[in-house]
Amino acid sequence: MLWPLLLCGAASLAAILQLLHSYGDRRRCAWYVQLAAAASWFLPFTIVFILPFDFSSTLYRICDHDCDEPLGYIGDRFTRHLWVTLYWTMYLLT
Repeated sequence: MLWPLLLCGAASLAAILQLLHSYGDRRRCAWYVQLAAAASWFLPFTIVFILPFDFSSTLYRICDHDCDEPLGYIGDRFTRHLWVTLYWTMYLLT
């Protein structure tokens, strides 16, 4: 079930766009600078939302599926690809 993760991603994107609108000057700043700023703010914001899903999914995998599946369960392979993508994208942006 990825809908809770997508919902959190959409909420963080909305918050970031609001912050860019409030603090950025769209007329004086180039579009690619705004895009880089949005990406560099979006990725750390998503880490805050991904961690609880990752923790609950890991605890579910540890209990050998005897427990109820968490609402925001994400698979091990998807989690690994997500963290690698986030890590290297943030590395390239800094």
